[in-house]
Amino acid sequence: MRNKLIFVSDLHLNDEFSFSPSGNGYMHAYTWMNRNIPTAASFLTWLKSREDVAELVILGDLLDGWVCPMQHPPTRDFMDILAAHDNALVIDALRGLCQETSAIEVSYVRGNHDMLLSDIFTPQNGFEHLDFIALASGMDLYQKENVLFAEHGSRFCLFNAPDTWSHPGSHLPEGFFMARVAADYAAQVGTFPDLVATLQNVVREGIGGTLPKDFFDEIRRKTPGTGNTFLMNGLDGFAPDPTYLDILRDYAGIYEEWNKRQDTIPREVAPLGDLGTLLFAASWIFVTGKPYAPRILIFGHTHTYGFHPFRPVLGASVLGCREYKHIYANTGTWVDGKTCTYVEVEPDAAGEIYFVRGFSFENAGHQTLLDEGCVRA
Repeated sequence: MRNKLIFVSDLHLNDEFSFSPSGNGYMHAYTWMNRNIPTAASFLTWLKSREDVAELVILGDLLDGWVCPMQHPPTRDFMDILAAHDNALVIDALRGLCQETSAIEVSYVRGNHDMLLSDIFTPQNGFEHLDFIALASGMDLYQKENVLFAEHGSRFCLFNAPDTWSHPGSHLPEGFFMARVAADYAAQVGTFPDLVATLQNVVREGIGGTLPKDFFDEIRRKTPGTGNTFLMNGLDGFAPDPTYLDILRDYAGIYEEWNKRQDTIPREVAPLGDLGTLLFAASWIFVTGKPYAPRILIFGHTHTYGFHPFRPVLGASVLGCREYKHIYANTGTWVDGKTCTYVEVEPDAAGEIYFVRGFSFENAGHQTLLDEGCVRA
């Protein structure tokens, strides 16, 4: 029976230049997804062969429009990523899943690195069917009845939530420019700065209104040799090209103004998502029922797989699976250097019990069950 839903995110396929950069002093590849491309393609091909999968849900950042050096033109047309030779294995496998003859539905929810992506998954581009869920840039949401809610998760993060306030006429948050600085440094020296560790050091000094500036200042200190101006070519309304000081000025109020601008989680919780965990955001959602009231919540974004059950039902289990009131799971990532993980949800025939499982994937013959739990609708 085809009843299983597969959730995956954060492949971060980049354009051809990211594999072999040249010019403007760039010497090193800076793409996050290279060695794991064959594994990701194998995963998609394996899904197509299964007879129990009903739908694949991509929770954002399949394509990456953020990781780009400061003086290289940023992606305006995500077709450049689809057409990159190095990505062909994954893109061809995805096209195979989207054939009219495929019994598996495919849905796409945008994240932050692809928040400006328009629907290019058309029959003309080789995707015969794909449900491109486009509500608002960086705010897309997948929903199954009133039980399961899934999105990328970046809108609950201080530096990565879509921002329509700081720079009029745009959506890109401050995190976009931080990613550009990191990519610039990596393209020059061959290694990325650890932005999470950098933020951790800043937060240890306290969280307050100066956090946006303090964090960006620390990133700049750790990336000597990067430029001062971000080439934008008018992307997302940024013209003329902003300087580092322009970015500090425009985004100075993102922490202090968060509660007025974002009707989601409190500003004290928002930086924690940038530190690599959305567990606190998920907990807030379960407790308050805002912005929705899920029984199952699935995010990506953090690049860290996670399975977090809430409120076990005393003594209850279904088919040997422990029952909980709520479950939050994170899909993890497929970028190089990480264990490839995904989340599976299986509703029973009556739609009353939902089983949630986390897996790691090595190849079509080897998947490891990491966690399992169930909830009642």
